Amino acid sequence: MKQSTPLLLMGVAGGIAGGQVLNTNKTVLISVPVLLVMFPVINAVCGNIGSILGARLSSGFHLGSISAKSFGGELQKNISSALLLGIISYTFITIFILLISPIIGIDIKSDILLKTGYIMLATGLILTVIVIAVAVLAARFSYIKGFDPDNTVTPIVTTLCDILGIIILITMIGAVGI
Repeated sequence: MKQSTPLLLMGVAGGIAGGQVLNTNKTVLISVPVLLVMFPVINAVCGNIGSILGARLSSGFHLGSISAKSFGGELQKNISSALLLGIISYTFITIFILLISPIIGIDIKSDILLKTGYIMLATGLILTVIVIAVAVLAARFSYIKGFDPDNTVTPIVTTLCDILGIIILITMIGAVGI
């Protein structure tokens, strides 16, 4: 409780901040409804990837199969696996959202179709790289300082996804020009 409570309160504040960012950019999102489908998916998938990585690192640190002070072997394998999981997940999800949107009544104009796919995929991959880095740093720092990474990594990663997922997606929308 002592380790988790401050981070969970930070998570609540982060969720509110993410909601405010989303609220201030709602006119952009309403113009292309398929973008509204992407927000929860981006945040959830990346939060899951970061949480899984954090749990694997925590277990590895406790078992001694991963060193918290070096960057070798098992740590690199776990990072590579998380990155591959992100690439596969976001590629599949992008294709799925673009295929299912017309079926559920979301009209995507053909000129926006490729842009939307690029936005989703790029946002997911950028966020995945950032979340992997944060999960590794948070797990290592927590373990070295005597905290259980199982109590710290997930709240940090999911809060980061709530805020950065929205910011990166909106930034990508602006960069692509929808």
